[in-house]
Amino acid sequence: MTTTLIDLADDLIQRGGVLLRLEGSPVRLGPIATVPLDLLGVRFGSAVDAVAMTVGPSGPVLAVDRTGEAVLVDANETVPEAAPPPSAGALLLDVARRSLGLATAPPDRPVADLVDTVWLDRALRCTLDAPLGEPPGWLALARLHPCGDARTPASCELLHYRRSCSPTWAALRTQVLDGATAWTPVSPSLAAWFDPGSFARHAFAVLPEPSAALADLHDLLRPVDAERIARTVGLSAHW
Repeated sequence: MTTTLIDLADDLIQRGGVLLRLEGSPVRLGPIATVPLDLLGVRFGSAVDAVAMTVGPSGPVLAVDRTGEAVLVDANETVPEAAPPPSAGALLLDVARRSLGLATAPPDRPVADLVDTVWLDRALRCTLDAPLGEPPGWLALARLHPCGDARTPASCELLHYRRSCSPTWAALRTQVLDGATAWTPVSPSLAAWFDPGSFARHAFAVLPEPSAALADLHDLLRPVDAERIARTVGLSAHW
């Protein structure tokens, strides 16, 4: 099976786009403008037993089959060789596996991290939208917390909210799917297509890194408010 996956990947290197193995023969899928974004939500029928796509604009090719076997083929190598997909290609591997209806690796970060990341993203957007030299204060920032309420909670209260609104990834995905939770960056339709692992990785991928957002807030907010946010999410506001 590995040899046929390598052949499929090698064929994609020559032809470009996305290749499917349909009833044993390679079939080019196109036009695909952006991989893997254009394949989000796509589910191939049982006649397709493997898919190959490029990792980045000119990177290696990832090929996956319905048994879950995956190979990575470097276009610059004279003789393609199988290699395990790199961590940098985790999102691409997720898309390939979900397009075939396969489960993905479990999440490697807690739901609480996503709560923090969403709040930092909201706080940064609010700060950038504010008039120059007039950053939002704690009143406005605290109300942006995805697990808060209409009041102006203290940092300790937000920590409590953060814990209480952080279910398992499977539970959070179900809440998004049912429309009970709207604060994540994943739509209900994509939540139905993802499994818990791919749901988590996609949610983080479309948001800024927490440390980068917090660094920006440290530069833009009043020191006391930047420190309160850092204290709430457990990151240091001192560099």
